Amino acid sequence: MYIRAIVLAMLWSSLVPRAVIAQQRQPRAQMLVIQGATLIDGTGAAPIRNATIVIQGSKIQSIVSGRSTVAAEDATVINAQGKFIVPGLFDAHVHWRGWTGELFLAHGITTVIDLGDKADWILGARGAEENGQMRGPRIFTTGNIIDARSNAAGFSFTDAGSGYSPISYVGSTAEAAALTRELLEKGVDAIKVYQHLSGDELQAITTEAHKVGLTVIGHSDNLYDSVNHGVDGITHLWGVAETLMSPEDLAAFRNSRIACPYAHMQMDKMDALVSFLVQHGTYINPCLINEHTALLQETEQFETEDYHLLMNPNLRYVPLTATLSSLSFFRELRSYSAALGSFPSSELVDPAVLDEFHRGYEESLEFVRRFSHAGGKIFAGTDSGGSASLPGASLCQELQLLVDAGLTPMQAIQSATQLPAQMIHVDYKLGTLQPGRLADLLILDADPLADIRNIEKIDKVVKNGNVVDNSYHRDYEPAFSELEGVGISSSTAGVPKISEVATVTLNQNSQALHGGSPFELVVTGQTFRSSSLVLLNGRPLKTTFISARELHADVPTDRTLEPGTIPITVFTPWPGGGTSNVSTLTLR
Repeated sequence: MYIRAIVLAMLWSSLVPRAVIAQQRQPRAQMLVIQGATLIDGTGAAPIRNATIVIQGSKIQSIVSGRSTVAAEDATVINAQGKFIVPGLFDAHVHWRGWTGELFLAHGITTVIDLGDKADWILGARGAEENGQMRGPRIFTTGNIIDARSNAAGFSFTDAGSGYSPISYVGSTAEAAALTRELLEKGVDAIKVYQHLSGDELQAITTEAHKVGLTVIGHSDNLYDSVNHGVDGITHLWGVAETLMSPEDLAAFRNSRIACPYAHMQMDKMDALVSFLVQHGTYINPCLINEHTALLQETEQFETEDYHLLMNPNLRYVPLTATLSSLSFFRELRSYSAALGSFPSSELVDPAVLDEFHRGYEESLEFVRRFSHAGGKIFAGTDSGGSASLPGASLCQELQLLVDAGLTPMQAIQSATQLPAQMIHVDYKLGTLQPGRLADLLILDADPLADIRNIEKIDKVVKNGNVVDNSYHRDYEPAFSELEGVGISSSTAGVPKISEVATVTLNQNSQALHGGSPFELVVTGQTFRSSSLVLLNGRPLKTTFISARELHADVPTDRTLEPGTIPITVFTPWPGGGTSNVSTLTLR
């Protein structure tokens, strides 16, 4: 009998595939059991009280109410009695920077969607995270942004002073389709477009992406056109404003005669646009914390919170330019008018202009409220990395602003969990807490449905079934930490450039220049800001900001000027900025 058993065992082992035997010999995946919390699963369903969540390896095995499940002897058990559990959060609009990983994790963000970086680099960063070489959130990415070649010298993402740009330009439908296929072959997770593409080019892009089931997300200056050409998700609300402007106001806006487009929407046309977007299932990313930072009732609160966070000595690796940019952002307006500059100081603009911005913010909130109440799909994202919004903290702020706009706390949570996962078609594994899904979740100390601000009261972060370290470390430097040539955020001042210097009321008599009549310099160029100063021979002059392309500077009567060639420069202070090229003024 004994010999027969041995023979049968040998026969069985010869018939069973080696892979099956190897699988049977592998140790069972570690089990994590979380007991006693109130579970908010991200689906919009009622919370489950006294939940027990069993996690096997990286996935959720079961969820029950009560402690009926008996944990394995070697399981790790977390007593979460009195706490609350939500899915791990998405920041669904970022531009990845290597120093941001810990900030995302510390704020419960286990997944980010990168909407524009050089494809090879960001795909490398994605791989580094997947392989455990980089501690941070999982990354989905669009790689390079696609835009029209006709805009190559116009608006772009280019980081201030660095020359870095993740935009690829196309000039025909054939080029648009070919570039889309190239990105798809590289393995991107979605496609990002800018608003300057022609309808045919846009259609070529969306057709190629939709063939393989990928989403197209981007900017728009006419939502009807963009959606009809296949765009699935819209970032920022300025396209909403442009779509709802009268033809006269739209022309004035594009000629920089309107500073705040949101204040000039035709409100009686808003419901029709909302219905169109809901009917087409369009996803909208309001980016309230990015567009209206200086106009919030919470501005002072958010500014103070960010300041204390950035003063943490273990975060000293955050670039100084990023720190200054994030803090100064609370005092800046996002303007689309060259007459004000891209990000004028809220403390320096005319009171009537500031009132216009406040009115625009309220009308933006009204659009978000109507869209949400009509069943529209809002996905939360902050544009951090591409702008000055502080990674991690800004998403929590965005959720608070969405509630201000009229979303319920449950809807705000879904905007950062279920909906972005649905948008990029990964909801089969992420975005909600259900058996079979990846175990990305937050254990909170307080109920976020009672107050959305409780989303920041994080006890533990679980990612892929593991409790992760969500603290800060001064030596944090992951793989793919920086991309060569990348600079600072696009909302930070760029280096000014002088094209020409002219004079007004200049008395050419050299005697007058030794204490005679004052005169004015007219300096034209680009990237000027309201904080820029004209320097005459290295000394600052009283400077008046005319536009992002023009400065006027007064030369006082007490400034002694000798005949000859005098150097003229423009200096823009931090964050960003710097000193321009040298131009000259010749006095005879």
